[in-house]
Amino acid sequence: MLERIVETITANEDVWVAVMMAEEHQLIPTNRHIALRSALVVGLAAIIGSLIPLMPFLFLPVKLSIWVSILISAVVLFVVGAYKARVTVGRPARSGLEMALIGTLSALVGYAVGLILKVPNR
Repeated sequence: MLERIVETITANEDVWVAVMMAEEHQLIPTNRHIALRSALVVGLAAIIGSLIPLMPFLFLPVKLSIWVSILISAVVLFVVGAYKARVTVGRPARSGLEMALIGTLSALVGYAVGLILKVPNR
């Protein structure tokens, strides 16, 4: 009986691949439309998230832009963290503060690494 089952499954290549993906690798087919939509949302969010801290550099001197950029980024991170907590689970103020602190500290660490490595400041 097992041989008949294996023979039936392997007779059709598409069925065989589907069974292997589901049973051996625990993978299920995905809807391409949903995957494309998710990719566009993530890509757009990355572009917008990257432009927010760069905006002050278009209008202000570099020394001032650094601090304005950090401040604007911290505010945006706080808003996003609070929104996340409101939509999911958690306290908006705490989640916003956590996200703002983590983002700001990581930006400052990156800036410090640049200073340590003596990246030119123009």
